[in-house]
Amino acid sequence: MPEMTLTEKTAPAQSSRTCSSANSASPSNQSSWPSNPPATKQPMVPSRTADFLKINPNGYVPAMVEDDFVLTEMPAILHYISGLAPDRELLGSNLKERIRVEEWMVWLSGTLHAAGFGAFWRPTRYVDVEDAEHVHPLIVEKGRKKILQCFGRIEERIEGTYAVRQHLTVVDFYLHCFWRWGRQIGLDMGLYPRYGAVARQVEQLESVRVVMEVEGQRLNFVQK
Repeated sequence: MPEMTLTEKTAPAQSSRTCSSANSASPSNQSSWPSNPPATKQPMVPSRTADFLKINPNGYVPAMVEDDFVLTEMPAILHYISGLAPDRELLGSNLKERIRVEEWMVWLSGTLHAAGFGAFWRPTRYVDVEDAEHVHPLIVEKGRKKILQCFGRIEERIEGTYAVRQHLTVVDFYLHCFWRWGRQIGLDMGLYPRYGAVARQVEQLESVRVVMEVEGQRLNFVQK
């Protein structure tokens, strides 16, 4: 499988990573519910530097580079990575599942990610610099309310083992990312037990745990 460099938001800073496929799963399914870490603000990602703008003229992450192939926007990147392992059916196993996956990814990217965390972590996107002192706290609070609203909606929408019925899809990996971000900003993620159950299952995948270890990311669920 070809190597890819994926530039994305991380805490506390931006990282450029080399992605590879790892398909084994952890046999253990016992984990304790984690306590929330102190609330943190994510520092500005230097995604508008001249070097990065050559990769993505839009000036934001994520962006994936494979040889001379550049891809931006998380739904598109997840579609591409899923296509590298079609036998895993990470985009769904039938037409209705595939459409549901598409619906989830568009909503998560456009609403929770952009309008929620985008406003919370990047209020400068919405107003001029001279308005910062007065307006930024209002934008941050608006973003926080949108995040809470979306997390409540996620909790309501999860009816099966995973986001899309009983089938693991790219939606679950995307949801795991947002669950971690929720903890990072100090939200009480215990209010969302079904959402937490999905995040727990994703983190029990050996491939996910390996990547988190390589990236120096703290595991959210401690194995017993």
